Amino acid sequence: MTKVLQRSGKRKISVKPHLQHHEVLYKNMDWAAETAAYYGFSPLSFPETTKIDREKARQVEKNDKETEKNYLPFFELSDRIAVLRDYVQKKLDKEPQPILISYSSTGSDKKTFRFGLEIVGSPKSIADATVIKTALEILKGHHCNNLIVRINSMGDRESFNRFLKEFIAFGKKNLGELSQICRNDFKKNPLCIFSCNHEKCGKVLVDAPKPMGTLSEPSRIHFKEVLEYLEILDIPYRIEDTLIADRTFGCQTVFKISEECDENTALATGVRYNILSRKIGFKKELPAISARIEIKDMGKKVPCSRKMEKPLVCFVQIGFEAKLKSLEVVEILRSAKIPTYQSLSKDKLSSQLQIAENLKIPFTIIMGQKEAVENSVIVRSMNTRSQETVPLPLLAKYLAKLIK
Repeated sequence: MTKVLQRSGKRKISVKPHLQHHEVLYKNMDWAAETAAYYGFSPLSFPETTKIDREKARQVEKNDKETEKNYLPFFELSDRIAVLRDYVQKKLDKEPQPILISYSSTGSDKKTFRFGLEIVGSPKSIADATVIKTALEILKGHHCNNLIVRINSMGDRESFNRFLKEFIAFGKKNLGELSQICRNDFKKNPLCIFSCNHEKCGKVLVDAPKPMGTLSEPSRIHFKEVLEYLEILDIPYRIEDTLIADRTFGCQTVFKISEECDENTALATGVRYNILSRKIGFKKELPAISARIEIKDMGKKVPCSRKMEKPLVCFVQIGFEAKLKSLEVVEILRSAKIPTYQSLSKDKLSSQLQIAENLKIPFTIIMGQKEAVENSVIVRSMNTRSQETVPLPLLAKYLAKLIK
């Protein structure tokens, strides 16, 4: 989160003195928070859900006539409201956007690890990809193997309303084919079929209208870009057109992450909730996306003595091709344990370089369209302005020698 990361010293930095006197940015981070920090997330305490938050949630559900809450595991409407309230109370809307936050907690049984990721203030597909990639790397750090992302798009408000109209008409025609429970619940909540495991309802869903079939052009482009990120990162995924979230807050991208050997058990889920802000009194729509991770049977206690130093490099990308490869670069730097600052949601070169100057970061890694095609980056010294082109496969080794 930019507000935290900008707390840097006033002294003039030359490369060697800076590297000899590392400044610690975060202390006592757990393994998940450390991973998230490399992707730009600042560890904070999750805001406590208040009585007012829960009352607002009940009012939103009443207004939307929503009765089903089991579409997407780990997500509660009142928690989303608490995040947006905290965003305003801490005046994070006055900070450079977007705001990236991570938070962790242990379940009541002390063996369940829960971790959350929030990006507030960015409608861009790179935010969706960042949340998914970060969640995957956290799960891999816990030795979760052969992970697959099941993903869908609910579209924007207008898109989903069109889908809902078509789906209700279809459901009425096929009411007799549903299970007894869903027949009884259909009038009150037609989307109950999506959370039903009955064989009859599963057969009806095969031919039913799907949210992706009514996407607006902006929603279609957004989802296409998210999938492009997954493909370039070699992330296994499957489009699951019956995957939806609570319509009181869910929109656009929705996903589940699980192991291929047990796809019924979600290890992480995520959704955009751009539409919620207006429903709780905001004057305009506030783009936001969240992921929740829940790992049971943690076994051994995870050490929390990790620390992260202030960034030694600033990663800058220009152009969509470079943005597509940006998360790959971040992962190279994370794997090499090189403290990094990046602002993947920004597009202009000047604004990104200004951040490196303000934070007095000694090195900048630059990727433009040419470098993206050639699978390389430019490494620039911010002190001497000298620079060198380095192939991506050699980047970690090159930087290790440079900052040794």
